[in-house]
Amino acid sequence: MAVGKLTKRSVEALATPEKGRAFLWDDTLKGFGVMLTHKGQRSYVVQYRIGGREGTTQRATIGQHGNPWTQETARARAVELLDLVRRKIDPVQADRDRLALEREGKANDERYAFSTAADLYIAHLRQKGLKSADEIAAIFERDLKPHFLQKPLHRIKRADIHTCTAAVGLRSKSSANRAHSWLRAMLNWAVDQDRFGIHVSPMEKMAQPFESGKRERVLTDAELSIILDCIHELSEPHSSFMLMLVFTAQRRNEVAGMRWEELDIDSRQWLIPGSRTKNKIEHLLPLSLSAVEAIELTEPELARRQGFVFTSNGKKAVASFSECKRNLDKLIADRLKRDADEAGVDYVPMPSWVLHDLRRTVATGLQRMGTRIEYTEALLNHVSGSTGGLVGIYQRYKYWPEKVDAMAAWDRQIDEIRSGKGLTHAAGRDNPTAPQERAA
Repeated sequence: MAVGKLTKRSVEALATPEKGRAFLWDDTLKGFGVMLTHKGQRSYVVQYRIGGREGTTQRATIGQHGNPWTQETARARAVELLDLVRRKIDPVQADRDRLALEREGKANDERYAFSTAADLYIAHLRQKGLKSADEIAAIFERDLKPHFLQKPLHRIKRADIHTCTAAVGLRSKSSANRAHSWLRAMLNWAVDQDRFGIHVSPMEKMAQPFESGKRERVLTDAELSIILDCIHELSEPHSSFMLMLVFTAQRRNEVAGMRWEELDIDSRQWLIPGSRTKNKIEHLLPLSLSAVEAIELTEPELARRQGFVFTSNGKKAVASFSECKRNLDKLIADRLKRDADEAGVDYVPMPSWVLHDLRRTVATGLQRMGTRIEYTEALLNHVSGSTGGLVGIYQRYKYWPEKVDAMAAWDRQIDEIRSGKGLTHAAGRDNPTAPQERAA
């Protein structure tokens, strides 16, 4: 068996056999070689076995030597085919399946279209109970479906994906990365389903389009003032929900999932169960007067205060965060344009920001006011380690007076920001009931 380096010279120098076939196998990529028939036809091939030594040796033809198959392009294709073999997929059978689909006219069948597969994938996520399913659906509707439309999954190439994410990246690099991640997840799911005519994802070993740098965006006092003004123009429950992000600095999903039974309005306390926190540690948070007012506005009737606080139908927690953010961004842009017109200056849009920047802005504001870092960390529930027994109880009540002071000071700071007075170092305590007095 001849083995050597496959180059243009070595391929063309291979001597034509008098009968049968001659082979030259590559010395670096096992299974890749060139086959020469007694008629002088040179073809690149891969030889493989599925099922180990017990399997039958098979051979797949890549194409004839020449245009477009050179030793470089054939090698790249051989790597793809041998990767299928590694995952126990017969490349010959996969190619037969593809040709069968085309012969039967199913390549353009709606059952294999991207939009159909995307809808079924979202339904699958909802069936699993994924809380972010609506947000993921919005990513598909906004960033992916308009690009791929009814294109059959097995016809989607890496170049198509690069084009799609590059277009999304012009608007937002982080959005492009999210679209890339969920497209990869959907295609992997489609491969596992084995009913969309796709045997391998075109996104295998495909890196995300943009580097994910650590976000450091902190809103200025002027930006936060405008955002707060525009939040009040949103419809409920989104207006109160957005205000609570600013008043409490808690994570988006934690605020959205707030339930009346987690609240002690009289004591102004909110106990987030560990099942809903990122670190799985329950979190007791003092509520400022502004936070309590925002909560009470969602449901004035005491008898009806049950289930989710921020809800439009009483059954599901507030969602559609992307739509809410887009509506808020439009209100902000309209406000800035009006201000620019009145001042006779050019309109300058607010730099891009995301909802999580509100949490970072509150934390930074507390630091600017002199709040010690451990108190801020406690408010943000940045706690790790053991949480069982007395340790868990201690963590719940740790730094309670200091957390009360910080929330009250931040409440007053918001008033100062909205009045245009800027940073203050508000002192004194506007004290919710101490946690040991909380009703059982």
